[in-house]
Amino acid sequence: MVGGDRRGRQSAALLVVRADGGYEGRNDRYVDVRVDDHPQAVSELARVFSVIDHELLVRDDPLVPAEAELVAEIQRRLQHRGDYTGHDTGVLDLPTRRALAKFAGEFNLEARLRDDDQLSETLVRDLRDLTSEIP
Repeated sequence: MVGGDRRGRQSAALLVVRADGGYEGRNDRYVDVRVDDHPQAVSELARVFSVIDHELLVRDDPLVPAEAELVAEIQRRLQHRGDYTGHDTGVLDLPTRRALAKFAGEFNLEARLRDDDQLSETLVRDLRDLTSEIP
């Protein structure tokens, strides 16, 4: 067979489309994952998708309440990075949201931003990882 594997088991793919589902809504490819050469292609596709689902998709993003202690910690971490110039008040106000958006934009985490009183656990974790020297 030209361009294929007659065993039919060496590759697997998953394509999920939805309107404006791609990065920044630029296309309709919400998920486009392929395994091109693996002896257990379907199992490997499931493994790769689980990593993408956890790290990139905002499908089941765990949320945490924006409580004062957590917001103050975020403000300190954003201050350390130079993204936030205010005080650590513990209030998720507009300057804090803008600083968080600046951070998220730098690391392609914009989809994890919210406009309510919840925070993306992934966004908080990544900020903590990048500012691990801050208590």
